[in-house]
Amino acid sequence: MKPKGASLRALRESKHITRRAIAGRVDVSHQFFGRLEADEATASLETFTKIATDLGVPLAAIAHVEEVVAQ
Repeated sequence: MKPKGASLRALRESKHITRRAIAGRVDVSHQFFGRLEADEATASLETFTKIATDLGVPLAAIAHVEEVVAQ
């Protein structure tokens, strides 16, 4: 999944959560979390779900969710 980096950073900062704190709670490095916020990395659905849950927002608020079309 691709992050909405600016949205992710804004939500985290609005809740006064440090990058290190949220990264520790979702089991990623703070460097990797910074790369997500800068749109320089992608993460698994599991990781984005943990981040969204931690921030108390829907998954779509922080990640580009691509529709999968069954063939």
